[in-house]
Amino acid sequence: MKNNKTINRIAIKTGTADGDLLKTLLLEETKLEQIPVEPGMAVYRKEDGTIIEFYGAGAFHPDYLFKYTNVVFGFRVRDLKKTSVMMQKHGAKLLGSIETVCNAFIYCHLLLNNTTVVGLYEYLMPPKKTY
Repeated sequence: MKNNKTINRIAIKTGTADGDLLKTLLLEETKLEQIPVEPGMAVYRKEDGTIIEFYGAGAFHPDYLFKYTNVVFGFRVRDLKKTSVMMQKHGAKLLGSIETVCNAFIYCHLLLNNTTVVGLYEYLMPPKKTY
């Protein structure tokens, strides 16, 4: 599996000045495919496979996700546990725990400083390309 070092996920809290501005920019200036999900949350996929998640009122997310910032970038890694430990050795703080989603992938969020949160995820099974 190719180790992609680009941003693969972007989570944005809407109902905020910067979140709403980013939502407008992304929806009007990029070609996005909408993916149906839960009420209060809108998810889109860019042509390159990047997932953009908009969390609005009523959307479920961990309390810590937008505690420090309104935008969280996510990166796919080869070995989530190893990368998480390495990041923590360099000062990052694990927010919550490493979570598993439907045996398809695992993810966690790290606080890099007092204002930057990043998500890391690792596929447990190769994702199906639908783009």
